[in-house]
Amino acid sequence: MLPASMWAETEGVMINSERNLTLLQPAVPAPGDALPDWQIIARVACEMGYADAFPYTSAEEVFEEIKQAWNPGTGYDLRGVTYERLRDAPVQWPAAPGSADRNPARYLNSTPAGCSTSGTR
Repeated sequence: MLPASMWAETEGVMINSERNLTLLQPAVPAPGDALPDWQIIARVACEMGYADAFPYTSAEEVFEEIKQAWNPGTGYDLRGVTYERLRDAPVQWPAAPGSADRNPARYLNSTPAGCSTSGTR
């Protein structure tokens, strides 16, 4: 049995549909043996023999790993987001280092190769 803690019982970064990253802090302690999802996943992976790939000791370390998956071709970038920054205010991605907290522009006025703008193929 793997009892998971609920959102109000754990720490981590929540991302909503508007691309806003918000730092969640526990409002109440998790009951009994309940654990955050990242700890459950890490424990299962370690039991499966992948302990070297799951050395995390906090949700912040997991977030630091996620930030390494940035892609300049798509604009996905969280490198400028830190827990310290999120303690001050939510941040909207893309968030390259040195970027503003709000980045409303997401899509560019260009058509990717192979896409049609005329509605026909």
